[in-house]
Amino acid sequence: DSAAGRMAHRSLDAFGARTARAHRKASEVVADIEDDIAAAKATITALASSQFLQNGDVGGFHRQGVEVAKYLSAQLVLRDPHDGRQIMNSAIAWGQPLPDSTPQQALDAMQDSVRTGSATVSNVFFSPALNKFVINIGIPVIRQDAVAYFLSVSIPLHTFADSLQGA
Repeated sequence: DSAAGRMAHRSLDAFGARTARAHRKASEVVADIEDDIAAAKATITALASSQFLQNGDVGGFHRQGVEVAKYLSAQLVLRDPHDGRQIMNSAIAWGQPLPDSTPQQALDAMQDSVRTGSATVSNVFFSPALNKFVINIGIPVIRQDAVAYFLSVSIPLHTFADSLQGA
């Protein structure tokens, strides 16, 4: 057993320990992000059953959505499920003009969700209303056995960066 061999073995052991620690940290970060996404899905699922939406009272839903969005530090957007046009945006005062354009990533996620009937998570895109990069988590809103709206929550990427910095 040479000294060089023992030194190489200790180096490999140390490298293996560092790699295992990095893998554990990465797993913790992924779990944190998955928890954030699951919480957002649960929130919009609950909001989708709002009496305001079920009764077609978008103004009332806007008031409710603004409070929830503040609590989440996020943005809620209600869209027409057929063309993606915004109907309500919690980051924009009720009655004010809503953006005419929709980022392709948001449209793609909405179309997948409406087609499958399940929640989707978009790719990253820039939200002009928030002036930040976000991901959307969205679900179709069913009213009278048909998709009446598409509800999404936009989560700023810095939310996930906080998880990474804590790692």
